[in-house]
Order: sequence, then C-alpha cells, then structure tokens
Amino acid sequence: MTAAIETDRFKAKTKSKETYIVIEKTKETKEPRGRGEQTVITSQKTYFLDTGEKVNKINNTDFMIIKKDLLIRKVEPFFSKPFIVDIKTLFDGLKNLALCLAMLVALPIMQAMAALTYDHRFFVVAFTWAALVVIIVLAGYNFIWLYKTMEAKPKSKVLDKAAWFVTFLIVAFIFFCAIAITYPKLVLATSGSSSVIDSINAIPNQVSTPLLNNLCSKS
Repeated sequence: MTAAIETDRFKAKTKSKETYIVIEKTKETKEPRGRGEQTVITSQKTYFLDTGEKVNKINNTDFMIIKKDLLIRKVEPFFSKPFIVDIKTLFDGLKNLALCLAMLVALPIMQAMAALTYDHRFFVVAFTWAALVVIIVLAGYNFIWLYKTMEAKPKSKVLDKAAWFVTFLIVAFIFFCAIAITYPKLVLATSGSSSVIDSINAIPNQVSTPLLNNLCSKS
C-alpha cells in the first residue's frame, strides 16, 4: 500500500523577495513482512507549491520552480522547530521537578499521616525511606528524560556536556537545599520509642499543622 502524506510546509523567497509556500510530501510504502506485521518504507520526497506547481529540490535550502525555471530559497524561521519543541520539553521537565520537590517538602506530613494510619516506628520509618527513594529516583529519571528528549543541542560536544553538567549541579543543589530543610523534620532511625507520634512531637522547628496537633493530642 502506497500513500503520499504531507510532512513539511515552509516559506521560500526569490532574490526579488517574492514569497512562495512549498509543500513537502513523502511517499510511504507498506509491505507485509510476516503475520500481522507491516514494514513502512519511505520511498521519496516530492515538493510542490501550494498552487500545485512542481518544485525540484537542489539542496537543503535552494529549490527550483520547474514551470517558471525560478530559483527560490527556503526561509529559515527565527526559532527552529526543534527549539520550540525543546521549550515545551523544558517546561514539562520543570513541572516534573517542581512536583518532586513538592513531594519532598511534604514528606514530614506524609510521615505523620503514615503514623496516624499505623503508629509503629519500623513501619513509619520504612515508609518514609521508601518515599524518599522514590522521589529521588523520579527526579533522576526526569533529568535523564529531559537530556534524552532535547533536540536542539550545541554543535560542540564539549559545550553540550558542560551545559548539562552545570544543569545537573543546579538541580542537585536545589534538591540538597530541599533535603536540608526537610531532613530535620523527619524520623529516619528505627531505634527509639516505638511511637513515632512522640518523636514527631519532640522534633524542634516542626511546622505546626492541624494534622500534627491532632496526632500529638492522641499520643
């Protein structure tokens, strides 16, 4: 089965600044290669004006309108498509990072809720460590996803690696600050009183919340 689909559309100009719209179409041939399987084979790309006139591709930027024997040059957008896609990817990565930080900062409340469910030290400490590991793993996977998804990268590999290393240091520093704020409010040791509620009540600088006050009143 063969079908031609539109894969690109862009502006091109002549030397006299006359503008044309060029459409790129790609023919895809699907051939059965086994039970229930299809292999997509891209055969060739063809170019037309939006008026239907055929265009020949000379190189990546120059095209020839066959009927008019007129040379036109592709107009590169101010922001390339990969750059625009990367902006969305970056914001998605920042949202994921903010979610991980929110979970990390909320970990003391999560620990208190676990203690409210079952006030046994080993259970609550295990739950807290598991939640902490999950948050760190999610943040790590988010960074890897961000690195692998970015399309527009510097031509210099050294500059690319340096930029990502600096980004990693910034993210690590932010997480270190969040952990430094959260760590004193957590009960992470299995030794001590079997009641975590008593330990939470004894932690200095603990943020006062109705939930914690309720927990402490039941101890």
